[in-house]
Amino acid sequence: MRYLGDYAEDYTDFNFDFTSRGIGGRPASLSGGIVTTYKSNGTTSLNITVFTADFDALTGNNHVNIDLSSDSFYEAGNDYQIILSAGTVGGVDVTGEVLAHFSIENRFDEKNLTSINGYAIQGAGTSGDKWRAV
Repeated sequence: MRYLGDYAEDYTDFNFDFTSRGIGGRPASLSGGIVTTYKSNGTTSLNITVFTADFDALTGNNHVNIDLSSDSFYEAGNDYQIILSAGTVGGVDVTGEVLAHFSIENRFDEKNLTSINGYAIQGAGTSGDKWRAV
């Protein structure tokens, strides 16, 4: 399972791809796939509606887009796991396959910066821009 990073709350352009593979290890089409996000260590979940199997007509290339601002489910201070809650690859059930995990403002300290190592940041502090220190 791969870690996708720590995102700002209400981030709107969260995308990732994963490869579905057949028994021989070659990329294969995912049929009937449902991608689900689980919050923290619980059973509270949300199905992801923007999911494309065989993205760009590439067999086995699956694309997921999550708008973290679209639902109150996505909250700062939480970890999330992304799994396949349904689907088959080459006739084999892949339900329960863990795809990735990410967090929302759970691993960084948000700071307002005006300089880095003594060098002024152009426009810093004028529009409330925030930088993360990890």
